[in-house]
Amino acid sequence: MFVTECIVIFIINAFTLIGFARNPAMRKRTTYLIINLTVADLLVGAVTGPLEIKYTYQVEPKQVFSWRKFCILTFGMLFPVLSLLSLSLISLERLHASLYPCRHCLIGNWVYFKVIICCWLLA
Repeated sequence: MFVTECIVIFIINAFTLIGFARNPAMRKRTTYLIINLTVADLLVGAVTGPLEIKYTYQVEPKQVFSWRKFCILTFGMLFPVLSLLSLSLISLERLHASLYPCRHCLIGNWVYFKVIICCWLLA
């Protein structure tokens, strides 16, 4: 069941990215955060899901530090946190657009790119 869920998450987000890539009218300032969310969700289905499936049911006798475990835990938590941060950014951007529509029109593309980069670094 988990494998099917990961495959469906990956396929749906891949189709969404293909739709954004094929239609230049959809690549606007207001959809940059949605594209970022789609990439984060795609990585959840492609990386985090399989890692969780593989290492959830694996029993290890000793709890010793290893770089392998560290990397698995890091990538296992990075993309879900990134997905939640992207959802939060979308809601804040929509709130700003609703409260200050005139100021929102003056925001440049560079602001969105900086916000997306900060979101990835923060995750």
